[in-house]
Amino acid sequence: MKEGFEHEKPEQEISYTRSQFLNLRLEELGELRHEEVWSLVSKVQCDDGTSMHIPMMNFHLEGVGLEAIKEALKHICGSDRGCILNSGRFFHYYGDFLLDEGAWIKFMAEFLMPCILVSPRYIGHRLYEGYCTLRLTTQKSFKPKLPKVIEIF
Repeated sequence: MKEGFEHEKPEQEISYTRSQFLNLRLEELGELRHEEVWSLVSKVQCDDGTSMHIPMMNFHLEGVGLEAIKEALKHICGSDRGCILNSGRFFHYYGDFLLDEGAWIKFMAEFLMPCILVSPRYIGHRLYEGYCTLRLTTQKSFKPKLPKVIEIF
């Protein structure tokens, strides 16, 4: 049970401006060690000094398909756009809009309501840390599949 309370921190955090990130090339990320991955963090710093969040979610589905994810996203996000990625065992969601802190907390909490789409542990860790994180690269032993966009809506 104690492992459930552990909050692993990244070894290194690197901040990029929006234009730096958009122009980033995979080869520029550098050599990753055996168990490292690059992840995107939801919390962004705006030019006016405020913090916002990219809406992101990691879906841990067992016996529930892609249609259930899309239905939940339409209910929670309304007409706001985003994309769904297949990461191998799970699906990831990235919204194409920003949320303030209060809206982000509500966004996270709403995914707990159906009890079948997400891991409550993932949401608990993300609320505890104050941001979401989803991987962008592979890791041969545990995360061999590169997350790939399967739907934009």
